[in-house]
Amino acid sequence: MRVSALLTFLLLLTTCLFRAPVWAEPVPISEGRDDEIVSDEEWEGKGEEVETVPINDPIQPYNRAIFTFNDKVYYYVIKPMYKGYNEVVPLRTRLSVRNFFSNLRMPIRLVNCLLQGKFKGTGVEALRFTINSTVGMAGLFDPAKSEFNLHLQDEDFGQTLGKYKAGLGIFIEWPFIGPSDVRDTIGYAGDVALDPLTILSFVVSPYATSGAGIYDVFNEFSIDRGESYESITKPAIDPYIAHQDAYIQNRVKKIKE
Repeated sequence: MRVSALLTFLLLLTTCLFRAPVWAEPVPISEGRDDEIVSDEEWEGKGEEVETVPINDPIQPYNRAIFTFNDKVYYYVIKPMYKGYNEVVPLRTRLSVRNFFSNLRMPIRLVNCLLQGKFKGTGVEALRFTINSTVGMAGLFDPAKSEFNLHLQDEDFGQTLGKYKAGLGIFIEWPFIGPSDVRDTIGYAGDVALDPLTILSFVVSPYATSGAGIYDVFNEFSIDRGESYESITKPAIDPYIAHQDAYIQNRVKKIKE
């Protein structure tokens, strides 16, 4: 009974976390950049003025409570685990793991490029997958970027809905998932449906794919996601507002690209 409950919890945790939205801009990695696929494109033109978007936050007391919960989970569970992971797994290996999972999730980016009418991006994703799956040893490396200058097309279903003028809706802080809004929550569900790990869960085993998703999450935190989160919340007078603002501005920027 206890084993079953634990496995169910891990499955739920993975469903929430394996494609968690970006909390902040990724921290630059000094080692192994040539082989890296950055899961979220680094912000360009930091000096450019960012459009101020009004944030509808009618359930702020609830959101703040969940933010506090997520923050505690990060500092008391996730951070100690990925710090230990960093001690035994070299950065280059962790970058190859990131490359592998990013390559595996190509269908999410390709379909959303197609839905947004970005046909060049659709072709780039198809070429990247072909090159990286063969020359790049099943996606462990990224020769499509380093040798052919074919960059990852960072598109998801939330951005697709934004392109078609769907509004943000209210801001929502989800347990484990982190910051979102109504539009991106719907988009998240669409991306999960397109994720090959979701499809494989019906063919192989939901527990095996859940384990793979959990591994991907902690690997992402070990590279830059944890430091990115701390770089925004630690110096802020109000970490909740800083974290909320960073998320919304990042999403608005991605939709405009």
